[in-house]
Amino acid sequence: VAQNRWLQANGGGQPLLTTLSALVFRGQRFTLAHVGDCRVYRWLDGQLQRLSQEHVWEQPGMQHVLKRAMGLDQHLVLDFLDGELRAGECFLLLSDGVWATLDDNNISAILREQSDLDLAV
Repeated sequence: VAQNRWLQANGGGQPLLTTLSALVFRGQRFTLAHVGDCRVYRWLDGQLQRLSQEHVWEQPGMQHVLKRAMGLDQHLVLDFLDGELRAGECFLLLSDGVWATLDDNNISAILREQSDLDLAV
């Protein structure tokens, strides 16, 4: 909330917007907090699962327009997801510059082809 207020107060008349995708790991569980147009995925056993939904309006002839983001509104609304961690899984946090260029099928193919995930990224 404090960061949201700071973004609103320091834009000089123009909105300062940003997205947020945060994963917190505790014991055998995770919590995801998300707002904006980044995506969070789970990668496990060769399967890519999208855990977040981007908050955009698609506009014909334009890039997508954020409908929810930090700094956009006084009342910040985040999506939350809690889940159980599974052995061997990895999480990917991708900006719209990555997922818009590489669709989910291409991202999955890269992860399958490259066993070293640091090199895949």
